[in-house]
Amino acid sequence: MAQTQYVDFKNGSDTVRTLTESWGSNTGASKANPCKITSVAHGLLDGDYIYIQSVGGMTQLNAKYYNVTYVDVDNFTLNGVDSSAYTTYTSGGFW
Repeated sequence: MAQTQYVDFKNGSDTVRTLTESWGSNTGASKANPCKITSVAHGLLDGDYIYIQSVGGMTQLNAKYYNVTYVDVDNFTLNGVDSSAYTTYTSGGFW
């Protein structure tokens, strides 16, 4: 996996973080506020950024960057995304 470092100035901090290029597959997306994504053993942490593509059904999620919150080993939420009015998730997708 490719890695790079960047300075995170969030909330006045100057923490150096390591950005790791990785990917995962989606197996579900909820119609909720916030939107919850199911991705088995995703490995993401609070504050990570992802790009979503190739989602079937809930296509409103495609081709966008998101900041995530860890829920559990197989689920995370998309910060600030209310998907309750989105079309129903049907299949696939990658981040």
